[in-house]
Amino acid sequence: MPLLIRTTAIKISLILRAGTAHMYATRLYRLITLILSLSITSFVLISCASSPTTSSTSAPKAKISTKKTTLSTADAQNYQQAKDHMVSGDFKNAQKRLLPLAKKHEGLYDIHANLALCFYKLNAIDNASKHADIAAKLDTKKAQVHNLRGLIAVEKKAFKSAETHYKQALQIDKNYALAHYNLAVLADIYFQDVNTAYSHYNKYLTLIDGQDQDVKDWVDQLKYSLEQ
Repeated sequence: MPLLIRTTAIKISLILRAGTAHMYATRLYRLITLILSLSITSFVLISCASSPTTSSTSAPKAKISTKKTTLSTADAQNYQQAKDHMVSGDFKNAQKRLLPLAKKHEGLYDIHANLALCFYKLNAIDNASKHADIAAKLDTKKAQVHNLRGLIAVEKKAFKSAETHYKQALQIDKNYALAHYNLAVLADIYFQDVNTAYSHYNKYLTLIDGQDQDVKDWVDQLKYSLEQ
């Protein structure tokens, strides 16, 4: 991950431990979540080949169709253009292309997951939550959408819900590095649970072969704190 993410995370924890205003830490943490979400884009951008499944996961009140549909040539082109917009960072135009597709193809996880990410990047948190919940209902085996739901919950200041979503992601894929990192940051900053943060930071580092010097340095500081 970019150096900016790591440096910002370290600054936040140092700020909290120095007793500086929580509002400042919240503002910096928002920056972290926005940058982190960029790194999940490549995981969420998938083709419409998988079959949707149903689950007991909560979803919006409106009944969601789980019927599998096939994209027409025109819709497939639209979807590809939406993905291209997302890759280039143009989430506004991507959202404009995805929304009609989501209404037409209610049962396709891929479209709802990508639309949720677009709304999240556009800070339309309620809409992001709506489509992330739909995606989670349509496919229960995607860790990435639960990680996104966790980021959305943080934006809502629903930190316990965020923790639940990150843990759901890890139940699906115990080696999902981003979920370990996000859970570590949540424990470190908002729950001030050093033991949990230390554990998940270490797992994150293991999964990325230690290729994150800033987190390694911060983990050393946490270790020193735990030993006192």
